[in-house]
Amino acid sequence: LRNIVQENDILLICRGDRRKAVLVQQVPPNVLATSSFFVISTKESASVRPAYISWYLNQPFAQHFLKVQAQKPILLL
Repeated sequence: LRNIVQENDILLICRGDRRKAVLVQQVPPNVLATSSFFVISTKESASVRPAYISWYLNQPFAQHFLKVQAQKPILLL
C-alpha cells in the first residue's frame, strides 16, 4: 500500500491554509496515512536527505508556492 508510513517518510498536510511537512523518524508497524496527508518517500540512494526536503517544504517561499498551486482549478479531461 502506498499510504503505509515508514521511517524517513515525509508527511505533508494537504488540508487547511498551511501545508506543514513533517519528517517521520519513528513509526510503529502498519501505520496508515489518512487522505489528509501526502506521503513523500525517497529512495535510499537519493542524494537529497528527507530532513532537507521536509525543511525546504516548510520554508515561506515553498509554502507560498504550495498555496498558489492548491488554488488553481483542476481540469478533468
